[in-house]
Formats: sequence, C-alpha cells, structure tokens
Amino acid sequence: MKFEKAFARLEDDDMSYLASFGHDYPPNSDDWKCARVFTRFLKIFYDATLSFSSSLYVTSNVSFHKLIDIQQTLLK
Repeated sequence: MKFEKAFARLEDDDMSYLASFGHDYPPNSDDWKCARVFTRFLKIFYDATLSFSSSLYVTSNVSFHKLIDIQQTLLK
C-alpha cells in the first residue's frame, strides 16, 4: 500500500510501464481498496500471534479477548 502513489505516478511518467504488464493490468483503485481491507483483517491475526507468543504461559483472559476479536472480524 505504501507504493500506491508510485504505481499511479509510473503510469504517467513511464511510457513502457503499462506494456510491461503484458495481458495483466497494474493495480487499480479497487485493488488498492481491497489491499487496505485485507491488511486491516490480517493485522488482527498479527496482534493475536504477538500476544500468544510473547509469553511462555498464555493466560485464558488474554487469549479469550484476542479470539473474540478474530471471531468478530470473521463475522463482519
């Protein structure tokens, strides 16, 4: 996502940019929107993994809250 502006500028600045994709197309605004949503989704798993692995003894109250966060996100 941090390269979204770079992709947009390349399309204007480099004539061979679009040709380098062949039959595929560079990411468009919908692709970037999906990437942002997916990144937020994965952040919940990342935070839970850090929480679970930061201690030798994961307590149930810590893991329960993280699991509820994951469940709520999956339901959305």
